[in-house]
This record gives sequence, structure tokens and C-alpha cells, in this order.
Amino acid sequence: MTGSTPTAVGVTLTGLAPGTTYHYRVNGTSTVGTVNGNDATFTTLTNLQNWRQTYFSTTANSGNAADTFDFDGDGLPNLVKYAFGLNPITPVSRQLPQPVYNGTNFTVSFTAPSGVTGITYGADWTGSLNPPNWQPVTDTGSGTQHIFSVPVSGHASIFLRLRVSDP
Repeated sequence: MTGSTPTAVGVTLTGLAPGTTYHYRVNGTSTVGTVNGNDATFTTLTNLQNWRQTYFSTTANSGNAADTFDFDGDGLPNLVKYAFGLNPITPVSRQLPQPVYNGTNFTVSFTAPSGVTGITYGADWTGSLNPPNWQPVTDTGSGTQHIFSVPVSGHASIFLRLRVSDP
């Protein structure tokens, strides 16, 4: 307040971490003395919440913005599109990492897109889809680079699937 008139105060903050709770307090000082405001908090949005806000105008994991919802009907749920930095509103399944056969291994490798956090990437393989017997594939990449590779020797067929999860 200035005298007895409330005065708005504000500050622009930069460099805040996503999904983090911050504490703040506003203090007022005048010739009479200092008054300390109460402790207050705010929490920044996670990168996934920011992504939902950008595309669906909500941060909630529900409706069109739900992790499991496939907004454009291309077979890829929203969480997969977030994990690979894709637009959930347009069909983009061809933009997923593609497997490569090099004569000895069947491999999928990719770099997690910048700005994508909180995602766990995994892969499984099977030699038959009838019935499937999925086995986990070790990620041999490091940092944001992911490499999932299966030797083809001794297998008539190999099927490899990528998994993403938001822990």
C-alpha cells in the first residue's frame, strides 16, 4: 500500500525449473517500519503440462489432452507424441524412430527431443506374434540418446516395440 492505497507489485522470473514449487513473500517497508507478508507458493508447470496447454488449452490429463487419448486418430496416444516431440493434432506416425537392420541386429535408435522430460523410454521384442512373448530390450544409449538392439541370429522373425511412460 501507498499510504492507505493498495499498490500492485510484480516481478518477472526467469530460469525456473519445470514442475517445481517455489516459496515467496512480499514485504512492505515505509518510514513507519517493515511489514512481512505471509509465505506463499506457486508451482511451475511440468514440460508435459506446458505441452498440453499449448495444444489443448488445458494442463489436465483428461479429455482430448489425456495421455492415452488419440486426438487425430492415427493410432498414437498423446503421451507417445509428447515423448517424441510430435504434434498431437496432426497424423505423424511416420515421424517416429524407424528400425534399421544391419545384417546382424535389428535396432531402433533416437535422441529424446529437447524439452521432453519425465519420460521413461523402453523397448520389447518377440519372435512371434502368435502368441506374443515380449522380452525387454536393454537401452545401451546414454543421456538423451537411446539405442535398443536385438540380434537377429536364430530368429525367423523379430518384432520390436517401443514403450514410453510418464513415471
